[in-house]
Amino acid sequence: MHNVQIIRTSEALDPSDTYIFGISPHGVLNLSRLALCGGVWEQLFPGIDYRALVPSLMFRLPICRELYLAMGAVDSKQATAERLLKKGTSLVIWPGGVKEVYESRLSTIFTNIVLHSRQGMFELAIRQGASLVPVAVFGERYCYKVAPLPSFFVKVFEHFSSIPFLIFWGKWLFWMPLERDIAVVFGEPIAVQQKDEPTEEDIIALQRRYMEQLRLLYDTYKGCIERCKAELLVIK
Repeated sequence: MHNVQIIRTSEALDPSDTYIFGISPHGVLNLSRLALCGGVWEQLFPGIDYRALVPSLMFRLPICRELYLAMGAVDSKQATAERLLKKGTSLVIWPGGVKEVYESRLSTIFTNIVLHSRQGMFELAIRQGASLVPVAVFGERYCYKVAPLPSFFVKVFEHFSSIPFLIFWGKWLFWMPLERDIAVVFGEPIAVQQKDEPTEEDIIALQRRYMEQLRLLYDTYKGCIERCKAELLVIK
């Protein structure tokens, strides 16, 4: 990567509250994690402890488990998320998951984000009364080149695995990202009223509010990366 911008659009967040930060899109190798490392998080959100949620399978793979544990990541099981929020620990989630990884394509002006089928994050926020913070990532899909795969193969692998199968390469035909600029923009928190038993209408209403805020954030800040100015956001 050439340059990484980290932008917080809100005032300082109240460390006595809990938050769920939803980062979109996921990207091939999730380079937005850079916004959580090296003291960057502590400067952006002083006093707010967090854990990043990652798929359970990642903790069963050699090396990956140690890397994620060193980053303070935890298993993405619902029970784990609820326990952390009750303790006052905020969460970082990439809600699009595996399906969104497959949307990382260079040959289109559209940035595809998977949210319509992702209601778990919103139900969790309501049950725990945690504020939602939309986070938009720009330019990450240009950091790697991805070989197209047959759609049938992608659907089968996506159905049976929480880890995507991709043929991709970056600098020196390896996993090093290409020299591209990226930006990670943290939006305004969305206050959530706590309910022990949210209805489907409650969840859908919050989901719509979140998607509206994410779209506004995306359209407002996409110009911070030159090659993203002409992109159009599609929420699937």
